[in-house]
Amino acid sequence: MKSIYKTILSKFFSASLIPIFFIEISLILALFWMNERHTSATKESLESISSESFSEIAEHTAQQIQQQFIQVQHEISQLTLLANRMFAYPGRYSFKELKLYYDQGFYRDGKKKGLSSVYTTNLNKLKAEDSKRLELLSLLQPHLEHVVKANEKLIQSAWINLSKYQSLFYPPIDVPNELSSDLDVTKQRFYFEADPSHNPKREIRFLPLYGESWAAYFGQMGAYLSPLYAGDRFIGVIGVSVTVNKGAETFMQMKLPFNAYAMLVDEQNRLLLSSDEKRSFKDVQVRSFYQNYRDVSQGREGAPLMPVDTKMFAQRDKLIFSKAIEGTSFSILFCADYDDIYGPLEQMSQKTRLIGLYIIGAITLFYLLYFLYMFKSVRSLARKISDPVRRIVSFSSKLGEDEPLIVETSEVKELRLLNDNLNQTHERLIRLVNYDEATGLFNHRKLQLDIAKKRRILIFFKLTNFDHYNNIFGHHIGEAALAGMIEILKRSVTQAKFYRENRDTVAVRLDIEQESMKALLKEVLESITGETISCEGIDISLTVAAGVALGSCEDGIDLIGQAHIALSEALQHAVGGFVIYDEVHNVTKRYEENLQWSREVKEALREGRMVAFFQPILNYHSGRVEKFESLVRMKRDDAFIAPYRFLSAAASIGKLHEITLTMVDQVFERARHFPDIEFSINTSFEDFEQMRLIEVVKKKLADCSVCAGNIIFEILETQTFEDEATVSRLITELKAMGFKVAIDDFGTGHSNFAHISMMDVDYVKIDGRFIKDLEHDELSFKTVNTIVSFAQQIGAKTIAEYVHNEAVFKKCQMMGIDYAQGYYLSEPLPQEALEGFLKERE
Repeated sequence: MKSIYKTILSKFFSASLIPIFFIEISLILALFWMNERHTSATKESLESISSESFSEIAEHTAQQIQQQFIQVQHEISQLTLLANRMFAYPGRYSFKELKLYYDQGFYRDGKKKGLSSVYTTNLNKLKAEDSKRLELLSLLQPHLEHVVKANEKLIQSAWINLSKYQSLFYPPIDVPNELSSDLDVTKQRFYFEADPSHNPKREIRFLPLYGESWAAYFGQMGAYLSPLYAGDRFIGVIGVSVTVNKGAETFMQMKLPFNAYAMLVDEQNRLLLSSDEKRSFKDVQVRSFYQNYRDVSQGREGAPLMPVDTKMFAQRDKLIFSKAIEGTSFSILFCADYDDIYGPLEQMSQKTRLIGLYIIGAITLFYLLYFLYMFKSVRSLARKISDPVRRIVSFSSKLGEDEPLIVETSEVKELRLLNDNLNQTHERLIRLVNYDEATGLFNHRKLQLDIAKKRRILIFFKLTNFDHYNNIFGHHIGEAALAGMIEILKRSVTQAKFYRENRDTVAVRLDIEQESMKALLKEVLESITGETISCEGIDISLTVAAGVALGSCEDGIDLIGQAHIALSEALQHAVGGFVIYDEVHNVTKRYEENLQWSREVKEALREGRMVAFFQPILNYHSGRVEKFESLVRMKRDDAFIAPYRFLSAAASIGKLHEITLTMVDQVFERARHFPDIEFSINTSFEDFEQMRLIEVVKKKLADCSVCAGNIIFEILETQTFEDEATVSRLITELKAMGFKVAIDDFGTGHSNFAHISMMDVDYVKIDGRFIKDLEHDELSFKTVNTIVSFAQQIGAKTIAEYVHNEAVFKKCQMMGIDYAQGYYLSEPLPQEALEGFLKERE
């Protein structure tokens, strides 16, 4: 084997001289080889860069423009929904402040010789129906104003025309000077393009207008049109004008590489916009729609729109790149000269080769001189290192042990200093390895070592509000809170070892009896909870939870793991207290119980043991039971199991929808036997969306001789409830088939008064949490009173759930609630008991 001295020198040669020599030769050879490929590689690189640059800019610009169009469509869609609702139910909306006067053939708002938004044409006399329509249009004027101002980068104006008589326009116009009193807008293209014969699907459409002779005068590229319906009757059009002068701003602000420019074209390649009008006209000899608009606005004559011939770019050594704008008929064309991209290439290549040679020469000289210097230094250094290293090797294996390190005595000063430094390093190493620097406690590694040697009671104390102080007041306040807890623990628990398990948890090992441990633990937790410490003027109250492991590992889980499990249970179920692992060891039993219920749900569905019970619903006005709500039960032997026992397990295995189908079958069967009684079914919007329940009930209705009006779908509020369009469509479809609809548990979920007001529901079921405390809870009384008043305004009946005693029953009747349901009237009844119950109530 080589000595340290020879090893250092040989390694220096092999690691320095030989690699440097190889690198230098490789660089020289690579330079000449790369010169041959330099030009073509650079061209490919530039072509890729230019394509990527155009692609990124095109994508960004297209997204900007696309987002503007999407935003406009969304705004029109929302406005259309509101307008359709208002004109379908005009009696629900009123604006008595609208003042109209007759002026030169028009009825209009505003002031004389002023601007107007609401006006009429073709009317000599204002009827009540005309006044109501104008009143509704005036209510829509702020919404029209919002659409224009929120999308001012794309649109200039918006309007609503109802037949040829009533109109709304924003911004306001000088009606007598701009319009004829006998104007018939129904003959205009924008109007009949939206009627049922041209737009049977009632879609929002974009009508391109830039090809019209008059379009350049206004700079109008087109208009978005949305048909208006009052129920199923077409009554008019909502439209917004898309102008080129608004959209041109995005194009003019584009920063393109390689001196390129961009053009916006339609599907026929007709030029609408250009970021550089002079260059685009020079290249394609076609004037853009925007240029025509500018010429006309300055009194010059415009030119007809012509398509761009992209073949001309190839003939003139130009790079062309195209990007379609999704959701529109427009595309963006990017154009750049090849000379702008590749022109400087040859000059750059020559300079690069020359600079490369200079750099290689300079590097070679530098490394040669550096090598000579380093060789002398390394040889000297090798002698200085070799002797001390031999001594260090002899005791280096002792690092980390508890005993101090001893080096043989020597007259050499450096060796004595080395001995001192090694001992100090050894002590610091032991402290870093086994101690937590912030608290001075043992750390997690030390806990693992100590647990392996001797098993004792292990307690984890977690400062549950550590993150609160740490995040709000800073790290030092969080650490101060933890230090306060540690101080109390050390004061309260003697003959114990303390460890910092993690950032907010302290572990304590002690050896006492279990009963003594429980008493001690209660005392310690009370001391910590009752203690308040102060730091920088902040009063810190400590909240702690504890998990205990008793040193038994028969179940195969390590002691630290057991303590963590116990602490997790304490955080969930015993905040401020403690949990012993042995007391929560039955967690697996809960899993087995859920598994058992899941199996029972599957078997009950397969064997037909999911049955419907029915709870009566009393009509306060008639005093008779007119309805029953169906409630699921699982039959097991001679007993019937309540749903709270198995529904969560059914949800976890995806069987809730199958239970709903079972209830639908049984409710339709009961409705067939009792044609004078209404039956309700609990459903959710997920039932209709995910298992297509609407098709199921359609088929049931066709197969069974049941009156659809005797079936009520109680729809539970879920996240889907926020999708107003989906909800309205579903309710409309159910009611079209003759069914009735109730909103279940109103007031607690995702619904609100605004949502319900837009839906034609028959019943509102007030959640039981407001009803059960109605007799003595003022807040519940006010909430229920608000819901009842609201339901009366929208024409819906109210049903009170959880009517459990006579006082609540009478309170609900006094407040004007229409129906009562609860154990005060009757518990849920099996199917065979319905007939007897109804006879007793007669």
